Amino acid sequence: AYVLLNSNGVPMEVKPGDFLGVYSRDNGHHSHDDGPDPHSHEAIENAAGPKLPVSFHSPDEEAHAGEAVEAQRLYKEVRVLCWVMTAPSNHEKKAIHVKNTWGARCNKLIFMSSQTGTNSQSEIVF
Repeated sequence: AYVLLNSNGVPMEVKPGDFLGVYSRDNGHHSHDDGPDPHSHEAIENAAGPKLPVSFHSPDEEAHAGEAVEAQRLYKEVRVLCWVMTAPSNHEKKAIHVKNTWGARCNKLIFMSSQTGTNSQSEIVF
């Protein structure tokens, strides 16, 4: 049997027969438990974005306590403008996830698109 430590440091027992099936990795050393994992522009061009909203972990979680302190300090001292080029085909599958993840760290987040108007579902103004 193998003993693995997860991120919480709690030992996990894995039987030898289960190890390769559950923890197998592709050539890029990625697990296949989370669906497609494209590694090139061509592979990601028509890929669908995550099905559920992507967001940061809560600062109330023990494993993430205090990790945003430096980001909050820098947010007040350094102004960051994020300019994101997008297209209508990416508004729902990619741009909304940019807005909900790293875009939240920007003082000003601007999306530029070839289509004008407002997308009320994602609340991104183009």
